[in-house]
Amino acid sequence: MKQKRRKAKAAANSGSKASAGRAQTAPAQDAPPRSATTRGRSRSRVWVAASLAVALVGCAGIAFQFWPNPSWRGPQVESAAAASFVGSETCAGCHQAEAELWRRSQHKHAMDHAGDKSVLGDFNDASFDYHGVRSRFFRRDGTFFVETDGPDGKLATFEVKYTFGVDPLQQYLIEFPDGRLQALSIAWDSRPEEQGGQRWFHLHPNEEIKHDNVLHWTKLNQNWNFMCAECHVSLWMWTRLSRSAS
Repeated sequence: MKQKRRKAKAAANSGSKASAGRAQTAPAQDAPPRSATTRGRSRSRVWVAASLAVALVGCAGIAFQFWPNPSWRGPQVESAAAASFVGSETCAGCHQAEAELWRRSQHKHAMDHAGDKSVLGDFNDASFDYHGVRSRFFRRDGTFFVETDGPDGKLATFEVKYTFGVDPLQQYLIEFPDGRLQALSIAWDSRPEEQGGQRWFHLHPNEEIKHDNVLHWTKLNQNWNFMCAECHVSLWMWTRLSRSAS
């Protein structure tokens, strides 16, 4: 009887060892592969998250610029509309060396109101002939005038409002009722007489520029507002910026 129980126990142990061996040698199965749809959804989530982050940053920047007087932006400066032109002497108080160099340069006289100190040309009833048109330069009650062909080709009298330039020539600006400043095509040669200067001359001496030509002094190509001011006159740029801000 004892012998039968020992044989049964040995058979049971042998079966358990065989089962363990089969479990150890059985190949492991791979995890099921991710489908293309799952990968696409993951990428979409990444792009959506990135887009939201960019949008939030953009909204924050816009809010920083346009939010009405937020306390976290610190003290606000006065608007450009409330500013006023203070003149060159105000700047010279802090920039004395630069101001002195500027006073002795041609930049100070690049553009000025027409007056006894700024006008270099001969306005003592001087005349100049150009392709059948006789222009006359004269003074009346302390104001400088030129009689020349106007936008319709007929002789008319115009007040000289500003001087433009100093050396080697000086041009003259005529103000029209609509606010335009037009540069006269007849200029003054400011060089010394022994160098051929001290005379009136036309900027286009070898071609006849009539009133219907785009190069005529009353047309767009000789318009100070459009062709000259932005690069040569700092006050003009300040005025444009202040007006656009208001």
